[in-house]
Amino acid sequence: SKCDSYVIFQWPGNPPMRTPTIPKDYDPQWRSWKAKFDYSIILPNRDHNVHDVLRQKKLRIECFAEHSYREDSLIGRVSVDLLTILAGPANQVHTLISIRGQDSGSP
Repeated sequence: SKCDSYVIFQWPGNPPMRTPTIPKDYDPQWRSWKAKFDYSIILPNRDHNVHDVLRQKKLRIECFAEHSYREDSLIGRVSVDLLTILAGPANQVHTLISIRGQDSGSP
């Protein structure tokens, strides 16, 4: 059956952000939903490469199926480093990893 999906974005040092639930959809898309995260980086010394520091900061993205009568279930998750986000294109597609470690599709 189709599931009621939502996504939680977690950036270290910021409260989690949750999308609205999209009901009964195999391929939910949140085209108008926007998130803003604050971040800062500190280079411990001149020998540290800024790209290495940016790769260490991760945005965690988790997709859930919402349930009325039991705990929501995790569909899959992905982590994206800050360098990928900053150098990105503005719109990116990432493959979710299911809780069983298998590809579970794109968010």
